[in-house]
Amino acid sequence: MKVLTTVQGSYVTGTEIADAIIRCHHAVTATREIDCISVPFVADGGGLRWVTILVGPPYGIDAEAIDSSTPELVDPAVIARVEDRIRDVRPYTSTPFTSDDMRWAEGMQGLAW
Repeated sequence: MKVLTTVQGSYVTGTEIADAIIRCHHAVTATREIDCISVPFVADGGGLRWVTILVGPPYGIDAEAIDSSTPELVDPAVIARVEDRIRDVRPYTSTPFTSDDMRWAEGMQGLAW
């Protein structure tokens, strides 16, 4: 389990969930966007509650591992939504050069640009 600490408060949630939120925060911050993500957390009485966490440049966020007797909070649907958001923020990835690209580039050597 981890404690997510934000400007809004601190929330005990699952390790994978917290790590995904941190990755999303970094992705959104890198593009200078702001977003909000609904996250399940373990309330003081042990029940499950939800909070909407703000991520982006103006919002500090941290996750710290804790010892807890509470079973690990796991929610694959939340993690999938957060990972989808990360892909939405960074939709483009570079592709490696093909061997044809490299042959073309070799043929361009010596040309004045």
